[in-house]
Amino acid sequence: MLKIAYIIPSLLKTGPNFVVKYLVDEMVKMGHRCFVYYLDESNGLELACEAEHLTFSKQIPWKQYTIVHSHGIRPNLYVMSHRPFWGKTKCVTTFHSYFFEELRYDHGWVKGTIYSYLFLMSAIRHHHVVTLSQDAQTYYSRFFANDKVDYVYDGLDFKEMGLDEYHEEQVSSTKKCVVGTYCVPSPLKGLDVLSDAVKLLGDDYELLILYGKEDVYKELDRFDVFVISSYTEGFCLALLEAAAAGKRIVCSDIPGMREKYTDEEVTFFPPGQVTALANAIKEAQSSNKGRRAHLKAMTFSAERMGKGYKDLYLKILGKV
Repeated sequence: MLKIAYIIPSLLKTGPNFVVKYLVDEMVKMGHRCFVYYLDESNGLELACEAEHLTFSKQIPWKQYTIVHSHGIRPNLYVMSHRPFWGKTKCVTTFHSYFFEELRYDHGWVKGTIYSYLFLMSAIRHHHVVTLSQDAQTYYSRFFANDKVDYVYDGLDFKEMGLDEYHEEQVSSTKKCVVGTYCVPSPLKGLDVLSDAVKLLGDDYELLILYGKEDVYKELDRFDVFVISSYTEGFCLALLEAAAAGKRIVCSDIPGMREKYTDEEVTFFPPGQVTALANAIKEAQSSNKGRRAHLKAMTFSAERMGKGYKDLYLKILGKV
């Protein structure tokens, strides 16, 4: 039995935190013992294990755990500053995005570069770095020893979310085609490109962008065509949710996405190109790839993610 501590920024319902929730669910099902520490006093996430608020002035009982797995820069910095210099506990972190691209979009080239190197340095005392795709594994292998970097695809509990069954949809010819997305607003999301593309398509198309709604995937029925117009993404849980719901999907042709989806499941376009996005939306509207998208999404389950991490933990512990 593994004894695993997860350290996360908060219990808010964010994408990375949901990944930890489902990871805990799967580990508990497999008979492993889990404990979650969170840095910001908050609530919202329902966990299948005990959880405790953690501050930088407190030490966790390192000897009780075989694995300590942190998510995010502050949890990483906690591990970096508190991990004992002796002991058998192995420390793991998951990188949920391409830091240099993401942080440069959000903060500018200079600040983004500085923050990116700070993020890399936060993992200097971890035994292993986990990424979310083979492409990201190659990307981060430039900064860490090859045997220190692996990848495990994210996964969701589709049955719990009510997305485990496919329901075919028809785009009505008598109403406007609703095109849009949901996300946390950021320059890297390319929302200006999406807005301009919908305007280019004319009055028969309507733009819908949802921000900050809890369990926003429950609003997927409102979209006829779901768009990911980002310049960079880690795993992109929003795309996975839309695929599970069998939506018509348009996605930026960016690293990591081609690895997980093909032209048979989603419609790709070159990121940042308004006319290309408009054409892709029309193509997706007329060629329903929803069933194939749904079937592909089902391969990225929480169960598969849990098994991937369990195998990785055992590898790090030298037990495989």
